[in-house]
This record gives sequence, C-alpha cells and structure tokens, in this order.
Amino acid sequence: METFAQLHKKYFGQEISFDPLIPDLGEINVLVNSEWLCFEQPPAVINGSTLVPKRSIFEKLGVDVKWHQETSSITATKET
Repeated sequence: METFAQLHKKYFGQEISFDPLIPDLGEINVLVNSEWLCFEQPPAVINGSTLVPKRSIFEKLGVDVKWHQETSSITATKET
C-alpha cells in the first residue's frame, strides 16, 4: 500500500513532507507521560523563570492535591 507522500511524488513529481503534529497550546507547551497538557491559567515566564500551574501536572501524575484555605497552603500526596 502506497503512502500519501509516495503517491504525491508519483503523480506530481515532487516530495511532500509533513510537520509533526504538535498542538499549539500557547507560548509554553508542557508534555507529561506523552500527553500535552492544557491549563486554565497558562504557563508564563516571569523574571527569567518559567512558572507552570502545578495542580494539572500533579493530577496527571496521579497525585492528590488539596487546598487548605485556613493556611493558604497546598498538600500534595501520592500513594506508592
């Protein structure tokens, strides 16, 4: 079975190439376990540091994330 690229060369006499399928998720793209992540609040570069929302990454890795309003803190745990 011929591929589309082979058929294109056969009938039109020139090669054709395809860019890899990488979604445009913004300026900063995050890949976790071969999956692209989307964020409610996009990653940003501030003063030379890249800031990425941790909750989405932690949840993708199976980490339980809890927000503690009274102390304005977060607990992230993962059972082994």
